[in-house]
Amino acid sequence: MAGEVERDDMDDGGLRRDLEGRAMNGGRGVQVKLLEIDHQMAAAMERGAGEFEARFRVSLGESSEVAGVVISQTRGMVEADPRDRPWGGYLAIDPLTAKVVGTCAFKARPAEEGSVEIAYFTFPPFEGKGYGTAMALRLIEMAESSRKVGRILAHTLPERSGSTRILEKAGMSLIGEVIDPEDGLVWRWARDLEGAGSGKPRPP
Repeated sequence: MAGEVERDDMDDGGLRRDLEGRAMNGGRGVQVKLLEIDHQMAAAMERGAGEFEARFRVSLGESSEVAGVVISQTRGMVEADPRDRPWGGYLAIDPLTAKVVGTCAFKARPAEEGSVEIAYFTFPPFEGKGYGTAMALRLIEMAESSRKVGRILAHTLPERSGSTRILEKAGMSLIGEVIDPEDGLVWRWARDLEGAGSGKPRPP
């Protein structure tokens, strides 16, 4: 259901992007439902975790504080660099438990040559359960269905880790090292998408 938009009565009858993805982890299906982080979500969180949970019918649990920080930072990112849907950030929800399990985002709108960078973070209580892979795959599906992206990029610290395993499970390959202005030396990962993108040469 890539790019599906559903009417959500939690949002005063308005339209919200309500996205679902599935990844396989150890032979079982792991689902995530992505809720777009927007000004209404930020306003609800400012009024308190209880109101946020009631409005969006989710459970923050012990991740309340980190979710608040994520929402604030994501809104700041989008306000500093405005972009159209779906190129913003999301909270990831386990649809079976309604628990907020992590966050994921496109770091910017697609570049002119047809690449876009993804990022994801599983909240500590839910690490190692397949949610990171589910988030990465969902972002890849969204980018592919946009028909504007020919290559997915991601960056990790230059060492094997849980994040590198997530990217491998999501079909991405290590293509080299680059210097990040903030993090220094990092590994660059990429996955080329079939039949998508601008048709311009892909970035190295």
